[in-house]
Amino acid sequence: MKISREVWATARAQRPSRRSCQTALMTIMSALELIEPEPVPLDFAGAPIEITTGPARAHAVVDEGTTALCGTAVRRVLPTGWEWESAHPAHIERCASCLRMHPLESPR
Repeated sequence: MKISREVWATARAQRPSRRSCQTALMTIMSALELIEPEPVPLDFAGAPIEITTGPARAHAVVDEGTTALCGTAVRRVLPTGWEWESAHPAHIERCASCLRMHPLESPR
């Protein structure tokens, strides 16, 4: 069976893009990166320990991944369990590169 060029062109125009197919199969979630980590020494049960604190930035990740989709996170990121589209605490900024790749449906 031979397919005409018009039928082939129509079928190609109607198929979803590769990006939309990939996005449909994965859930975009948020993960946090410490942007200015600062070590804080503490005493825990008589033993000295060090924790790291600092301001955080939200990145888009696939499912509960630890690698930001934008590739700009210096270190691995910590999954939050929040969907990318959901509201985030006001003091946590979202990565501008991730927002360009995965814009929010409505402004938050």
